[in-house]
Amino acid sequence: MLKILLISLKFSVIALLASPACTNDTDASIFNKMIGTWSYEEDFGESVVTATQEFKSNGIAYASASMYTNGKFVGVHTYVSRWQVEDGDVTMEIISSTSKNIKVGRIDKVKVLSIDDKEFNYIEYEIDKKFTLTKIK
Repeated sequence: MLKILLISLKFSVIALLASPACTNDTDASIFNKMIGTWSYEEDFGESVVTATQEFKSNGIAYASASMYTNGKFVGVHTYVSRWQVEDGDVTMEIISSTSKNIKVGRIDKVKVLSIDDKEFNYIEYEIDKKFTLTKIK
């Protein structure tokens, strides 16, 4: 019996160590820290996307993503979402969009890893990818 308990404990510790570190902030604290404008850039080789997202205290967020290919501006997409924080996750429901790839009604959910007055680190559940946003105001 003790051997089974020790094996179970070993797997529990391994699972805990393997899981991403999550913020100790309360939902209200995360919400308040998110208010402001954040930027992000991703380089895909020939293409680069630069984005800004402004989270407002009324639970509305405004986003804009500019695309460049080989250094030439290709276009910009904007969208508006309703956002909330619950159990350390941020949920955003798209309510307006200029992109055919970002449909009205789509719901995006991310797990907050850490947030402070300079950086917002999270994992986007749908694609299991970590992102870092930088606060610009």
